[in-house]
Amino acid sequence: MSVFIRKKCQTLAMVSDLVFCIAFMFQMLAFVGMATPNSLTPSAKFNISEQSQALGHSPAMKPSQIETVKQSQAMKQSKSRAVEQSRASGAISSGGTLLRKGILSNLASSFRTLKLMSLGFLWRASAAIRLLSRLRLTFKECETTSKSIAVAATNNATASSTNGLVSGPLGHVPRPVSHHDHTSATALQKRKKKTVPVPNLTTAAVDEVVGWAKTLNLGHDLTLRAEHSEYMGWADQLYRRDMESLRAIEKRISEKMTDSFSYSARFHIAVKVAISKKLLDTMPPIHCTVVFAIWKEFRRMLPKGAERIPGVRDPNGENLVRRKQKQMSWLFENKKDSSWSILAVDDGCDGVDSSMKLDVGHQRKPSADLMEEIIEDSLFSRVTVHRLKNGILEGKTGEAGLDDKKLKSEDWNEHDKLVKASQKGGAILYGLSLACEDAKVHGVGKTHIIVYTDSDLSTDLAVSGLNFDTIINGKVDCSVSQRFGQPFAVNCSTSLPEAKGGGVGSGLSRDSIVHLTLRHKLRQNLLPPLAPIIDTNCGHKAILGEAAKDTVSMVKDYKGSFDMDWLMCVGICSKKADREPIGVTAIPWVASKAESKFWTPNKKGMDDPCAKVRPWFKIFAAITRISDSHSKKLQEVGLLTPESTAYVEWVKGLTVDDYKKLTDNILQKLGDEELTQMPDPIIMGMSLDDLKKCALNF
Repeated sequence: MSVFIRKKCQTLAMVSDLVFCIAFMFQMLAFVGMATPNSLTPSAKFNISEQSQALGHSPAMKPSQIETVKQSQAMKQSKSRAVEQSRASGAISSGGTLLRKGILSNLASSFRTLKLMSLGFLWRASAAIRLLSRLRLTFKECETTSKSIAVAATNNATASSTNGLVSGPLGHVPRPVSHHDHTSATALQKRKKKTVPVPNLTTAAVDEVVGWAKTLNLGHDLTLRAEHSEYMGWADQLYRRDMESLRAIEKRISEKMTDSFSYSARFHIAVKVAISKKLLDTMPPIHCTVVFAIWKEFRRMLPKGAERIPGVRDPNGENLVRRKQKQMSWLFENKKDSSWSILAVDDGCDGVDSSMKLDVGHQRKPSADLMEEIIEDSLFSRVTVHRLKNGILEGKTGEAGLDDKKLKSEDWNEHDKLVKASQKGGAILYGLSLACEDAKVHGVGKTHIIVYTDSDLSTDLAVSGLNFDTIINGKVDCSVSQRFGQPFAVNCSTSLPEAKGGGVGSGLSRDSIVHLTLRHKLRQNLLPPLAPIIDTNCGHKAILGEAAKDTVSMVKDYKGSFDMDWLMCVGICSKKADREPIGVTAIPWVASKAESKFWTPNKKGMDDPCAKVRPWFKIFAAITRISDSHSKKLQEVGLLTPESTAYVEWVKGLTVDDYKKLTDNILQKLGDEELTQMPDPIIMGMSLDDLKKCALNF
């Protein structure tokens, strides 16, 4: 209620300022003589004519006649000066305009009137400036929203009337939204190819839809709101197709990895979310809790804007909180027997912007504080934010099973906001515990599924229905999303030049295929529970609430290798309970490159011959450490074999130079042929002895 009253008061203040601003502008037009009779209303013209005649001017008189009349009336004018001054003043204040000759002849009286106007002038000028500063953003936002809707309408000429509009809990609502980027529509127009008529994506044949999709720009920019609206407009139409034809489209564009490279990242997402929503419609009642960690998200959390205004907008802004809310609203809008909530956990953000090389202005609002403002401003009832630091201080993390001693092990200070011992892991584990509590309130009588995701928009939450299907119909405890490594997975991590439309498109480099395959080959032998998973690091996973609760106390790694450690615990716990632990789900994924350190080249040590392979090699130290920490439990459930033990011993003794020789030899062995599969079958077919030889000989 307080937010409602505050907004109403702001509206009234703006209306009041507008009235005074209009009055002020009319007075200024009157004073400088810029309003001509042709530009005035009939009543104003009448007043001017009347004033002209009072001075002895007739519209039909010649200039010489006018001069004669003026001379004959000179004595009368001097005697009635006070009357004339009052009349001139009235003409100015009413917005009328004296003829230029009249203004010159009455200049002295105008100065006296100007004195009376000075205070009002200053007051109204300040009101005008105040009003314009308030309305500046609003006008730009409305203009951009109109452009965004026009763009969507142009690209969906035969589409449903919901295209390009705002998605919410009640579906697509035709209203402008004030919290959006201010450059998206223009940027989208610049990136478009030559306009191709859009078929009706609900009724058109599969061949026609696929043919049209191939004409689209390949890239997607996560910061552009107009692109989100565009592909969700396509998804609305695709959702109304039958599942058989949807699957046929999916097969044509992404069954083979190399086929996916030829289609737009946005279209890949549209097809997947449409399938996801149709699958959800057929499932039993579900309560989904989305969990993600936030840390120094004072840029991506904001709407996009051409200039960086801390706390308002940012060139790298993804508007991630509002966008995630819209994605979940759209997914569940027809599923009336189900529910959802979003739960973010601040991982110890102090608000210090270390990327800013400035002495002043580097302090920002901590992530949790900024998200609370967004939640209040947007009136979100299903979105909450929590703080890991508060959970530790209040003893809630210890009650949930986390290791408080470990969380306090690095520069712990009760009086600051930092939790240096956690890098996402502590926040996610605390979030899993909070999600289980959330289900006790909102998930009664429903299957509770927790979706653990990253804070950015790389994975559209509307694809989560695919993960639900893997869990419910695939009868597993956990669904791990994969960007590559199986049919229909789409990995978009290739930066495209503006000449090709810009954004990030589908693709996987030759070197990446080799390194990722080799990592999978070694990891499945060192960490047997993860054998079904090729892409353990994808920031989107779903798990049954009851299975997640058992893992919280088992995880040892709260930093960079948290994902693998947590999945190991899922595999062990589910195996103990005689349940099938993990299934995999193919999704489309788009890299959030602007704010990701992974995509920033490290200029230090570029002379190092192993510089390119060192980041890939580092992961093996974490894998061997996790293997050692879970070795006893792996033996208990029969997952530790002599072959896996041999792999562990070899990897432990591997140096970065050995790893470089290994990968260089493999690349030479593969030749120059295009690699069309991930993981590569040749590497997967190599034995431990083959790998050892490649690491020793080059």
